[in-house]
Amino acid sequence: MGFWLWLRSRFNSDSCQMPRVAFVLLLRHPRNLTSTEIVDAVHRGLGLDVLTGVDEPRGTHYILSQGQSTHIVQLGHSSYLVRHANEPFMADPAAAAGEISELRLRRAVAAHRAWISVELLRASHPAPVDDPERVNGHYQTIGPIIAELADDDALVLLDPETGQMNVFDPSLDDTLRSPDPRRAVTSSMKVPVVAIRDDDPRMLAAVKIARDRWPEFVAAFEVRQPSQTFSVKVRLAEGMHVEYMWVSVSALEGDYIYGRLDNAPVELRNARLGGRVRVPLTDLNDWTYLDGKNVRGGFTIEVLRKAREGK
Repeated sequence: MGFWLWLRSRFNSDSCQMPRVAFVLLLRHPRNLTSTEIVDAVHRGLGLDVLTGVDEPRGTHYILSQGQSTHIVQLGHSSYLVRHANEPFMADPAAAAGEISELRLRRAVAAHRAWISVELLRASHPAPVDDPERVNGHYQTIGPIIAELADDDALVLLDPETGQMNVFDPSLDDTLRSPDPRRAVTSSMKVPVVAIRDDDPRMLAAVKIARDRWPEFVAAFEVRQPSQTFSVKVRLAEGMHVEYMWVSVSALEGDYIYGRLDNAPVELRNARLGGRVRVPLTDLNDWTYLDGKNVRGGFTIEVLRKAREGK
C-alpha cells in the first residue's frame, strides 16, 4: 500500500475528513492541550489577544473548546481548528513508515504515538483552496501557531494536503513564521539518508566507477585550492548497524582517508556530525569535488535520488 493511502487512513474513524489547509505535528508522547496553551500560542505566534469562550463580550478573536481535544480559534472572520489526539496519526505507524525511503523520517514516523493539528475550518472568503495567495495567507496564520505548539516531543511536520513531510527540527521554526511556511516540509534540514539494498545492481555499478576513478580524486586533491572542498562517502559500521556517510577530506595518507563527518548518523552511537574519522580506502563508496563550476564524481547520488523517488 502506498504512503498516501496510509495518510488517508490517519484516523481510526472513517468519518473523519482529511484537512486541506493544515499542518500536523506527529509527537513522540501523548499530550493534552488546554485552551490556555492555545491562547498563549496564538498570542506569542501572531501577537493577537484571544479571549476564551466564557469571556463576554468575546470580541474579534476568541477560542471555543469542543470537548477536551478540539478547539475552535476564531480570528477575525476566519476560524481554525486545533486538535490533539493521543493515538497515532496513521492506523499502523510501523507499516506506514515502511513506505518511506528516508531513514530519519521513517524512524520518526514509526516512533510517533500522538499528534496535533492546526487547520483552516472556515475562511472569510469562499473557495480558499482555489486561490494560492489566500491559501498561503492562512498558512501564515497556521505556521506560527504550530511552531509555538511544538516541543521536544515533536518528531515530524506534515502537510496533509500534499503528503509532504519533514523530520521536525528547531531550525524549522523560522520557516514556519516566514512568508512561505510550507517550505518547512520541502526544505531539507539534513542530508537525506536513503535505504537501498547492498546488492542493488545500480549502486554496485556506481560504487565500482567511483573506485576505478579514485586516482582522479587523488590527483585533484594534491593540487587543491584553499577554497575547494573534497568529500568522500564511506562505509561506517557499529555492530549490526551500517551507514554510508559523507566526509570532508582533510588528508590522504596511504590507504586511509582522514576528515570530518558532514552528516549526522541515524543509528550509529560512536559517530557524530563534525567528528573526526579515519577510514580505510576499502570502505570508499563515492567521492565528489567542485572543479570550477563543474561537480566531479557523485556517482551514487543519482541512484539514491531515484531510490528516494521509488524509481
